[in-house]
Amino acid sequence: YTTRFVDFAQYMLAHGVTLFPIADDLRPYPDYTVINTLLVYLVSLPFGRVSILSMGLPFCVAAALMLVFVYKLGALHEKKWGAYGVVFALFTWSFLDGVNSSALDIYPALFTVVCFYLAYTGEVYKQRFRVLLVLAGLALGFAFRGPIGLIGPASVVAAYYFLSKQWRMLVVFCLLAGLVLATGIAVLTWAAYLQGGDAFPQEVLIMQGLG
Repeated sequence: YTTRFVDFAQYMLAHGVTLFPIADDLRPYPDYTVINTLLVYLVSLPFGRVSILSMGLPFCVAAALMLVFVYKLGALHEKKWGAYGVVFALFTWSFLDGVNSSALDIYPALFTVVCFYLAYTGEVYKQRFRVLLVLAGLALGFAFRGPIGLIGPASVVAAYYFLSKQWRMLVVFCLLAGLVLATGIAVLTWAAYLQGGDAFPQEVLIMQGLG
């Protein structure tokens, strides 16, 4: 599973930056967006090759940021709860396996925690403008993992607004999140057309669960 990401980065080093990862036959690969490959490529540039360090660094940074926001969430109440949350995450098999196996699912997990933190603190500190930062987080989630990278975090934030009975925020957020999703799909389709021609956008939509 993870060897394909090594191949993507190696092909990008050899052939330059593309809008989608490219596979063995130099055809664009429809399953993933290019952002993770681009990060690995940028880290690999100083070394001139893909290494364990350049492959693992983006995932490790994402995992570390996730733990930071887990701590910040708990620390809103008591610092010890933030520490408990971090320790709990570190002893969770899915977290450790996700980082160790270089799975792209670490990115939706990161943006889910970040978006929930922003939504929750926006209510705690009465800073409703933070919903704009939540939308930015959703856009980044889409950029890193496609539609699932947006839908997961958006569902958690929407559930928070629903359970806390913030009906107006729920409606506004759902409309804006839908707009971000539609924009992301449009950009993804356009990029697929530029990279692979007429047939490739349909492949991308199918592999991203939208076809």
